Amino acid sequence: KRQKNKQKEKSSSKKQKNSSKDKENIVEIDEFDENPRLEVQRKINDLA
Repeated sequence: KRQKNKQKEKSSSKKQKNSSKDKENIVEIDEFDENPRLEVQRKINDLA
């Protein structure tokens, strides 16, 4: 359980670091295909 919390902390700090970059990527992907964007969103939800 402790390890799981550690992983969550790691991914959330990583998310903060790449927040603006991820947003840019999602917008770019959204322009030419919605499917990968949903996949990215699913991955983000998976990490959350």
